[in-house]
Amino acid sequence: MRFICTVLLIGLLKSAFAQLPSGFVEKQVARNLNPTGLAFSPDGRLFVIEKDGKIREVVKDVLSPDPFMTVTNIDVTNERGLSGICFHPDFPRTPYFYVYYTVNGQNHNRLSRFRAPNGVADPASETVLIDFDPLLATLHNAGAMRFGPDRKLYIAVGEGTNASAAQSLNSLLGKVLRLNDDGSIPTDNPFVGQLQGKYQAIYALGLRNPFSMDIDPVSGRILVGDVGDASFEEINEIRAGKNYGWPLIEGRRTNQDAPENYADPLQVYDHDTGCAITGMAIYNPPTLRFPTDYKGKAFFADYCNGTIYTLDPANGQVNGSFVTNVDRPVGIATSPDGYLYYLARSGLGGGTQQDNTSTWNGSLHKVSFFDSGLPYISSQSPNAFVPVGESITFSVNAVGQKPLTYKWYQNGKLIAGADQSQYTISSPTLANNGATFYCIVSNTLGADSSDVMSLRVVQAQRPVVRIQQPITNKTYRAGDVITFAGDAVSSSQQPLSNAKLTWWIDFHHDDHVHPALDPVSGITTGTFKIPRVGETSTEVWYRIHLLATDVSGLTNESFVDVKPEIATVTIASSVTGVRVYLDGEPRQPDLSFQSVVGMLRSLETKPYAAASEGFYKFIGWGNGQNAPLVTYEVQPGNPMLTMQYQALPASSGNGLLGEYYSNTDQIAGTPTFTRTDETINFDWGEGEPAPNVGADHFVVRWTGKIQVPFNDTYTFYTQTDDGVRLWVNNKQLIDKWEAQPSIEWLGKLDLVAGQSYTIQMDFLESQGYATSKLFWSSPQFEKSIVSKPYLFSGKVVTGTTPEVETGLTVFPSPAREQITVRYNAQMPGIAQLYATDLLGRMTYNRSVRCTAGTNEYGVSVADWPAGLYLITLHPTDQPAVHQRLLVR
Repeated sequence: MRFICTVLLIGLLKSAFAQLPSGFVEKQVARNLNPTGLAFSPDGRLFVIEKDGKIREVVKDVLSPDPFMTVTNIDVTNERGLSGICFHPDFPRTPYFYVYYTVNGQNHNRLSRFRAPNGVADPASETVLIDFDPLLATLHNAGAMRFGPDRKLYIAVGEGTNASAAQSLNSLLGKVLRLNDDGSIPTDNPFVGQLQGKYQAIYALGLRNPFSMDIDPVSGRILVGDVGDASFEEINEIRAGKNYGWPLIEGRRTNQDAPENYADPLQVYDHDTGCAITGMAIYNPPTLRFPTDYKGKAFFADYCNGTIYTLDPANGQVNGSFVTNVDRPVGIATSPDGYLYYLARSGLGGGTQQDNTSTWNGSLHKVSFFDSGLPYISSQSPNAFVPVGESITFSVNAVGQKPLTYKWYQNGKLIAGADQSQYTISSPTLANNGATFYCIVSNTLGADSSDVMSLRVVQAQRPVVRIQQPITNKTYRAGDVITFAGDAVSSSQQPLSNAKLTWWIDFHHDDHVHPALDPVSGITTGTFKIPRVGETSTEVWYRIHLLATDVSGLTNESFVDVKPEIATVTIASSVTGVRVYLDGEPRQPDLSFQSVVGMLRSLETKPYAAASEGFYKFIGWGNGQNAPLVTYEVQPGNPMLTMQYQALPASSGNGLLGEYYSNTDQIAGTPTFTRTDETINFDWGEGEPAPNVGADHFVVRWTGKIQVPFNDTYTFYTQTDDGVRLWVNNKQLIDKWEAQPSIEWLGKLDLVAGQSYTIQMDFLESQGYATSKLFWSSPQFEKSIVSKPYLFSGKVVTGTTPEVETGLTVFPSPAREQITVRYNAQMPGIAQLYATDLLGRMTYNRSVRCTAGTNEYGVSVADWPAGLYLITLHPTDQPAVHQRLLVR
């Protein structure tokens, strides 16, 4: 158990004042807030929203004493609450404003529109525009909203810890949405006509917790700050129909398979720099107050390191820090008249690391450019209240031309020797009760005076806080009910029956904190149930706080940490190389991960696994759960799951016929080399693909038939350096016949099991490295090389009946001495007649003349080794025709 001596201050400042670039100053505009966001209305009014539903108006940098309106029926559990506000672009003439909040008791977020006729909000005017999808947990709500220059409303929606929903077009979670001002769906949205109902509002997908967003009022560029998971924070430039990767990709793409229409982030930073991007504002106001270098730049903040940065949206580069030492920044906004405002959420008891999430002393700050060199006091300590003998320090933060001189005054009289930015009374007495203090800061250009700071001193001692439950070193499993109990006594251990007790619980994750139980007063005991879904990290714990306030107003605090019980889960597989999705994130095979015991984790794999020898059907996890997608309750110890598979009946393919042509960029004439390739999976580098073909300036054509293991929509991918063309079932899926670096192209087609489809892939190598690969996938299996069992280079001839293909007949077959090649030509000309064995070696080659009609050519095969051959007749400027021949 740990005790904290807490000084009750009105808006206690962070220990280090915010720092800004030279010439910039800031001042605190409002304090004692529970802030989650801020927004300007088009007529220049500033509004701050609070977690519990209050909308506060700031007029001429003064916080109005009464709320503009309070949104009721709000769930404030953990990160839930009032999360977003936005005003109609014609406000107040069109008197609409929009709010985003979590509905109490309904486990979902809501977008509503209210009216403010004559600028006065009407709480009874709510029109519900969208009720979003149900949430898995109380985290990742998002809620940022902006109108764009196109007069459309853009809404950033978190995935609510349901990671897979971010990739689903049947969910609004993990998306940016686009609506008309009445909540209807614009007809030019990217998925209109492809999706049904409200899902046509989807504008972009693949986001985790897009907590912050702004839109350039001139260019319309949309920037979203997406809070990351274990590795990276992202700034994404949102474009219609784009997929930003979560949970398949976090940060920039490296070697991961990208979803369709994927877009990399504009900027990323890792968790050595910060932990959560929580603010975004583009500086392009009608009136400029900052130097012109800032026009069009963006400001973004990180919640953990307390820094606001400057970003150039044109290239995604961070230009440096702008404001530092901010106590938990949660929002940034540019005013129409050119100033920058930001919110510091701080925390109950002073914004310490221990209790930063439950807050009533958040603050609003205004940043101005002030380059005259005159002294300017941008912030100062609030009034103070301490017991006799407890040290107290008053501070000011000032900017201006150096050197600056500080003079402190008590009750209007100069304090000798008090010439620093801080003044400390190490042991105040009752004689100091009611004293007032202020500081004058001066330089050679002028002076500035702080506001008066008062000191209250009482003859008393702080209450002693005792937490009886939970006990120190207690551990928890997800789903447990934690009982907390405690009281307060005097320094002599006498009960303080009239002391006010306030409990709250914070959920710690790495180096940042989420509210788990908001402050509740008037009880000595209570319970809290540990959620079974939500944050999946093991670097977590719950901190249970108890704050006691005695009748004089003095406070003291204690807390107890409850740590989790951890298990290591191993997932093996009876088939090598299969992929498993843990909470929607793709993981490598033979996965081991740590988890809090009792957590409900999502495990998923595809119904089928592709391998070089064929397909396998998934039949279970080895624990009685047999569906490909299951919710798994983490068991204690070191549990193991084994993914079990059953082989499908093997197909009997032999590959595709490959015809290699040297010193050309077109497929014409006689191939230099012919063979059956089991797969198209070649990385030749700078070497030649076959004998006598050469390393550069060649083309390859693969032809044959393809079968599929089950009915589905199949995606075919080519990865080539250089050009490629692909046809399946006589439909051209890819046409990129040009020099290009190694790049992937794709096309989709519905195919039916049991049928054979024609397939042809042409490959062009210009010079340098050569790569040619053919993959496939479907919703039921992961992307893999199209394997040999499903590729057929042609029918094997086994009888004596002549086989006919496009007018070409070869008989007898099998043959021993002599064969006849009969060809029905459409026009006269010259053709090349040749034969190749199964290794692609040419055993016969001659030019023949064709006349229109039937032509016959005799070929002796007496000295050919027994085996299977491919007879090819290739007329000039016409497609080649092929036939199989068996020689005995």
